[in-house]
Amino acid sequence: MLSALSLPENSLKALRPTDLVLTVTQMLRKHGVVGKFVEFYGDGLDSLPLADRATIANMAPEYGATCGFFPIDGVTLEYMRLSGRSEETGRTGRGLHQSAGHVAQSR
Repeated sequence: MLSALSLPENSLKALRPTDLVLTVTQMLRKHGVVGKFVEFYGDGLDSLPLADRATIANMAPEYGATCGFFPIDGVTLEYMRLSGRSEETGRTGRGLHQSAGHVAQSR
């Protein structure tokens, strides 16, 4: 089962990374995402660094989800490039996520 949480840009600018992670965890615990995959989306992703995305996704056990994930966008593809993945790997991953409807449109 999939749940989704929108991260609006205005709310992200008001929070420091630590506060953001704690707020997201608190919200998702209240929502009840035990055993679910949580997709994060919204215009706030454009300003959310990869390190913060990784922290939020890795906190899935804290908020009770099976996993948390973000759509593939320019930030993701740049990380893949910097970590030695080929452009073909990035295109393949983006294509798979796009076919499932999990690709950010803004980047």
